[in-house]
Amino acid sequence: MEIISVPCAGDQGESSGSIECTSDYDDRGFAAYCSEPDKTRELRNNNKRRSDMNIYIIRHGETDWNAQRKLQGQADVPLNEKGRRLAALTAEAMKDISFAEAYSSPLVRAMETAKTILGSRDIPIIQDNRLMEISFGSFEGEEMKPENPRLQGNGFMNFFTAPDQYIAPTGGETFLQVCERTTQFLEELAARRDLEGKNVLVASHGAAIKGMLSSLYLTDISDFWHGGVHKNCAVSLIRVKDGQMTLVEDGKIYYKDE
Repeated sequence: MEIISVPCAGDQGESSGSIECTSDYDDRGFAAYCSEPDKTRELRNNNKRRSDMNIYIIRHGETDWNAQRKLQGQADVPLNEKGRRLAALTAEAMKDISFAEAYSSPLVRAMETAKTILGSRDIPIIQDNRLMEISFGSFEGEEMKPENPRLQGNGFMNFFTAPDQYIAPTGGETFLQVCERTTQFLEELAARRDLEGKNVLVASHGAAIKGMLSSLYLTDISDFWHGGVHKNCAVSLIRVKDGQMTLVEDGKIYYKDE
């Protein structure tokens, strides 16, 4: 299986696709173009000739750090045995989907999940840095628990409970930064006219996926998690048709929840 690495637009100093890299978020962190969380949004500069495709977005399988509640961020942690099993069960449920292209975060847990889902399909996996997980900077590897003294008194514990008040650690990313890079990726993919009528696989991470979906239902950054982080190997389906992106399925799992 071929692996292709594609630098994000920021690495090249210019946009790598047909969508200009501009922020759609106002200074409060709201998705300025989405007035209601109806899970449907018209593509920018739509001329009704946009791609008609299905985009399957999957969160990676479980890792030991997931099980230990450690902050992974962009640390390169592989799947554990359970994670590989969940990916295999999901792959079996998706075996009849014909994928035209596949994209993944370059982190090994996402890549391994993508490879498992694709199985014997002979298509390359295109790595894109914009699909990487939110960076926790200096806090990566820390245990996410209230009694951890490093996480106290600095706004970090608002990550899940009050994302509008979250303060990124040194070297880390804000929710706004994640929303900007992931929605740019999604916009570029949805604008691909050569993928009309095709299925595309995208393997990514918990916060990165929520950032990607933010353009479809986020009106206030306080609702960033919108029902909670997706379970490992949960699949979301975005349908692109007649110049609109619609979230058809949100965080569907294909295994018995434990």
